[in-house]
Amino acid sequence: MNLKEAAHHLGVHYQTAYKWVRAGDLIAVRVGGRYEVSPAAIQRLEMARAAVLVEGESIAAPVVGGSFEIDPEDLIEELEALVIDPCVAFPAIVALVARRGAAVLGDTCIAVVNNEDGRVLYQSVDHPNPDQAAILTGALHLTKSGPAGFGGIAMRAFTEQRVVRIPHLPQDWLRRALRPELLQHLGRCPVHSVLAAPVIVEGASVGVVVFTRDTPNHPYTELDASYVQRLVERMALLYQSAQEIEAAWALRGELVKRLTRVVRSHPHEAAATSAEAIADVLNATPGARDVPVAIFDPAGSVLALNQVAQRVSGYDDDTLVGGTFEAFTHPDDVERERANFGRLVSGELDYLDTLVRRILIGERVSAFVSHRAVVRDVDATLRLVISVFRPVRVAKDFVDPLMVGLVSRH
Repeated sequence: MNLKEAAHHLGVHYQTAYKWVRAGDLIAVRVGGRYEVSPAAIQRLEMARAAVLVEGESIAAPVVGGSFEIDPEDLIEELEALVIDPCVAFPAIVALVARRGAAVLGDTCIAVVNNEDGRVLYQSVDHPNPDQAAILTGALHLTKSGPAGFGGIAMRAFTEQRVVRIPHLPQDWLRRALRPELLQHLGRCPVHSVLAAPVIVEGASVGVVVFTRDTPNHPYTELDASYVQRLVERMALLYQSAQEIEAAWALRGELVKRLTRVVRSHPHEAAATSAEAIADVLNATPGARDVPVAIFDPAGSVLALNQVAQRVSGYDDDTLVGGTFEAFTHPDDVERERANFGRLVSGELDYLDTLVRRILIGERVSAFVSHRAVVRDVDATLRLVISVFRPVRVAKDFVDPLMVGLVSRH
């Protein structure tokens, strides 16, 4: 339909529809001296506008009550919940651990992550007293202290890959070990007990978490050391998850770019979205050989998948290709999966990240985070849905009634 007809269908003035086209909100194809708008483009705009209204109402809703007091297990549960978060980045994890760690076990909590050459990549310091937190942050920044700081205790934990606990720190030793620039501030930021634990990923230390106490009558215990061990184990899993999320988003973006180019070079031609054509793109895309990837048609049927997806599922290619996502979805999740897929088909969203539980060969069930995106023709008609999967990583002692037996243990 032309732009005037599209405006009538949308219930707006022609000039409003034209503004939407100019802004990129309404997809239109220029044919000669006029714009042509597809039904898919109109549906996409309507769904986007409806979503904005719903989200606006949700944001405007008042936030009631709430307490900032948490116990140590709350922090463990927060980190476990973040494992399935599709947007988690490690700088945020470091800041969260420092802030919550200071509240639940501190007094001071310092979280540090290094890059490959050993230099500090991310670092966060917190303390229940904001003034003390500011002083400590400034001291670490000005002295460029990483794991080598804290009188060498953190470095011992980092290099020996074990929890180091000093229940009562001799003050004369501390003064000798501390950098001379910081001695003036020791009275404002006292250290009487220290607990340090390394963050270990695939056998290598990538960071360290340090706790200190301000008073001598509250030393760290073996129970505290056991708790911190659980804490850094979850940080290690989040470190891996954050890297996998970054890689999954990059791969998804690259696949969208490449498959969009293929689709739009042959508009409205089914051959452009054949299993063979898609497989060629998958095989030629860097990164697509390392993680499971599946490509669906608008009805939710599998058009193509890479060898990793086939290997992880345990099924052969003939079983998977042509099947729908419902056939491999945990029964309790089918309705939610249909709704999520519908948000992409309708045009409400072009990208969607969600937790999925898939039935693998032998009736095994495993949990993944699916990073999805759509590929549309020039007129906004949906042609493909891309799904890049990553595993859900959890600690060995992770217990959640909804997830027990549904995720692989690491």
